Formats: sequence, C-alpha cells, structure tokens
Amino acid sequence: MSPSNNQQRFLRRILPPVVVLAAIAAMVWVIGRGWVCHGPGCDAASLDAHILDWLYLHRREWLDRPMIAASWLGSTYVLLPLAILWALGHRADRAGRFLAPLALIGAALSVHVMKAAVARPRPALHEALIVLPGDLSFPSAHAAQSAAFWLVLGLRGQARGPHGLRAPLIAVATVVVLAVCTSRMYLQVHYPSDVAAGLLIGIAWVFASGRILSPRARAAADA
Repeated sequence: MSPSNNQQRFLRRILPPVVVLAAIAAMVWVIGRGWVCHGPGCDAASLDAHILDWLYLHRREWLDRPMIAASWLGSTYVLLPLAILWALGHRADRAGRFLAPLALIGAALSVHVMKAAVARPRPALHEALIVLPGDLSFPSAHAAQSAAFWLVLGLRGQARGPHGLRAPLIAVATVVVLAVCTSRMYLQVHYPSDVAAGLLIGIAWVFASGRILSPRARAAADA
C-alpha cells in the first residue's frame, strides 16, 4: 500500500475523535458563556446554588477530612506522577503506554483553555473548607483529570485483567471519579455545573485517546 493511502487511513481514524473533542469543547464553551457566566459577576444558576446550599447544610465534621483526601485524587500533583509511572510500566505495549498520559494532559489543557475563555469566578455562597484555588471555576480541572486518568485505568485493567475482576475494576474507577467530583462541591470550590462540564471533557478524552493510540492507528502512522 502506498504512503498516501496509509496517511489517508490514519487520517480517517484520527479525525473522528478530534472532531468529537472539538464539538464537545465548543458545546462546553457555549454552555459556559451562555448559561453559567452570562454577566459581569457570573452568578450561580439556581440549580447550582441549591445543590451547594444542600451540601453546606449537610456538612459533617467526620466527612470533612475524607472529602479533602478524595479531592487530591483529581490533582495533577498526584495524577501526573502516576501517569508517568504508567508509561514506564507498559514496556510491552506501545499503544497503551501513552494512553493515561495523553488523556490526562489533554483533559488538563482543554480545561484550562476553557477556564480562560469562560472566566467564571469561584463560588462564594458559603465558606470553603480549603483555600480557594487561584484559577477560575468553569470547568472543573479535578473532575476532568480524575475522569481522564482513573477511567483509563479501569477500562485498561478491564481489558487486560482476569474476567472476574473486570466489573470491580470499572466500579472502583467510577467510585473514585464520583468521589472527586462530589468532594469539589462539598468543599465549596466548584459549582455543580463546573463539575459536570469537567466530567464530560475527561470522558471525551478517555475515548479519544483510546482511538488515537489504538494499534491500527499507530500501524497506519508508522507504515
């Protein structure tokens, strides 16, 4: 097969996830600019405010520390070293080696570009349990990064692990992601809409990364 045909096959495989990512990014940006940030102060939408109010009223001292700990499972300070270890530990699988790093870094970069574009301030409805981060609020980087990283681990482990462990691996990954997302709202550092948008971006990067780094896509690129 000629190089031009190989390139065409590669483009046909790469373009769909790129188009999907671009469409999701555009949708999140439109929602951010048109719904959650439609004025100089970017006031909280009604549902956002109700959920944060409910979480504030149901704060419990015994829950505070676990929620702070869960929040760290979506931080780049934790996930980036883990992604590097992931890459170093997949010597026999070139496609899988870069799956977690690509999903994580792609999600993080996408989120921070959108934060600057939407420019929504952090919540100020109730006192936060931690120091408010210095960056903007929409979308949530922790939600996107946790979804991108932990769901890759769950899905990859499901594909490679024993049959009996497949469902528990996905379940554990899902619980971790939901814990991170809940913690960001419980701590009063993100609106629910921030978290929902971040989660969508992270999931999109999981499937886009898997498509881009699939063995057939890499074979077409290397041919």
